[in-house]
Amino acid sequence: MVYPSKTSAGQIREAALAIVASEGAAALSMRTLAGRVGVAPNALYRYFADRDALIAALAEAGLRELLEALREAAAGRSGFEVFESVADRYLAFAAEHPALYPLMMSSQPAPASGRPAHEDLWSFVSGLAAELAGPDGAAGATLALWSYLHGLAELERAGLFGSLKPRETARAGLSALLRGLAAAPEPVRT
Repeated sequence: MVYPSKTSAGQIREAALAIVASEGAAALSMRTLAGRVGVAPNALYRYFADRDALIAALAEAGLRELLEALREAAAGRSGFEVFESVADRYLAFAAEHPALYPLMMSSQPAPASGRPAHEDLWSFVSGLAAELAGPDGAAGATLALWSYLHGLAELERAGLFGSLKPRETARAGLSALLRGLAAAPEPVRT
């Protein structure tokens, strides 16, 4: 076993993600994780107070990664094209991270320092929505867009699309949703 100074919070998160990805979140325990990292279980508590704090750190890191991916998808695009690109990237991210995505979307405590990633992600999507529905309708449009994408991600993860192609289905629904939000005579209320 190595001493705690031979590992880091980042290495612990990587090993935890590997466990979650291969065996699911239920399989993640501090003892199992310690064995994977090669430290005594007590050594993990130097970095994370408990399993819940570790899960929260995984969710926070995942949300930050998703936010960066969405920013890249939006870069250089405008109009409906930005929403299509962001939607495609959101759904791809959820599909690429089937074990992490549910952790990211569950209720997690705020990080010990700094602004929570979910707030930054909300602000980013809200900024896009404001371009479509105006500043007064941004909150409602953000909720509608995010609900739509999250619903699609969960349906795809559950395998409920059957013979439908999720991305094509998403595009058709997104187009209708965007047209409706852009044409709304009043701000969308939250």
